[in-house]
Amino acid sequence: MNKLVFVFILLFLSSNIFASGRYVGAIEEVWANGEAVEGIGWISTVGTITTGACTSTEWFAIDLSKAESDLIMSIALAAKMANKEVRIGGTGICRGNYEYLQFIAVK
Repeated sequence: MNKLVFVFILLFLSSNIFASGRYVGAIEEVWANGEAVEGIGWISTVGTITTGACTSTEWFAIDLSKAESDLIMSIALAAKMANKEVRIGGTGICRGNYEYLQFIAVK
């Protein structure tokens, strides 16, 4: 029984990985809004997000209530200010039209 549960978990996780958006390039905007949509930040890309799970092809959403959101926003802002290329991956989970960001790395 435990093996069966383990296999289902692996299948679920792998399906999210393949459905998640990927992006390599520059950041257009780093955006946060505390009034209209509380607790959500966004990162806009210069190019198109590939294999995205959501309808937006240029934006990733960030849940600002999570502990790692400050770090993610700081990395995105530093990359934008330094005009550095980033690698971004999504979770495969949508917030409206926007996919939640899973990771960001400065190249």
